[in-house]
Amino acid sequence: MHRPEYTKMISELRKEDVIVVWRIDSLGRTTYELIKLMVEWKEMGVDFRSISEGIDTSTKMGQLWYMLSSVFAENERNFDGTYLSRYGGCTSTGKGLW
Repeated sequence: MHRPEYTKMISELRKEDVIVVWRIDSLGRTTYELIKLMVEWKEMGVDFRSISEGIDTSTKMGQLWYMLSSVFAENERNFDGTYLSRYGGCTSTGKGLW
C-alpha cells in the first residue's frame, strides 16, 4: 500500500516520540501488519497511543491491549466486508431497506 504521509512520519520519528491516532484500524488492515508496526516502533524507541481505544504502548498492559485490538480491528474489517457483500448492504441502503 502506498502511504506517503505515513512514510514521511516514519522518516521523521525520533527516540521517545509518540504516534497518536484516533483508532488503531487507521494504521493497518491485518493483525500481522499492526504487530509488525509495533515491533518496528519499539526498536526505534517510539510509543503508540490510540485515543478512542485507550491504548498506550509505553506500558505492558498497553502493549497487550494493542495486540488484542489489532485482532479485533482485522476481524471487524473482515466482518463488515463479508456482511455488506453477502447481504447487498450498499444496494439495500440505496433502496431504503437498511
